Amino acid sequence: MDCGESRDSSAETGAVLNNTIRLRSALLLGVLGLVIVIKLETGGWFLLIPGIILYPAVIGLHFVTHCLTLYRPELFLAGLKVIVISHFLLLIGFLLQYDVGDGAGWIAIAQLFDWKWGTSIRESQWWTKEPLLINSLAFVPAAISWAYMIKVTRRPNILKQGLES
Repeated sequence: MDCGESRDSSAETGAVLNNTIRLRSALLLGVLGLVIVIKLETGGWFLLIPGIILYPAVIGLHFVTHCLTLYRPELFLAGLKVIVISHFLLLIGFLLQYDVGDGAGWIAIAQLFDWKWGTSIRESQWWTKEPLLINSLAFVPAAISWAYMIKVTRRPNILKQGLES
């Protein structure tokens, strides 16, 4: 499942670009699959209310942003750091989600690895004051990486412009 296709007509360059697109697509789908597993494994009531809107929106925005970068495969090596950082920030955003069930609340990463400090959070701790706000703010670093990626993909390709002149 590829988000974009190579625009180059030469066979050799086209094959390299297609492999680049496949690698990016596999990385993207792997990370999105992982965050879905994290939420399903560690989700409580916030997965249903308001997570049923927030989490698919975040996953969708991440997917669309990375698909836009697939249309510029010549930026792969230059953008690889940003792509990896963006995936990492998305994972961290999901791992830092606070959730509640019928008992005490928990942080997703602590619940996932069965760490005791995260499975019995007292109400006096800062992330329980405004849990929905904190859960939303956990995705701000990933959103910044998306904005940067969109900015980079909208730049004209300097290499191609130099070769054409």
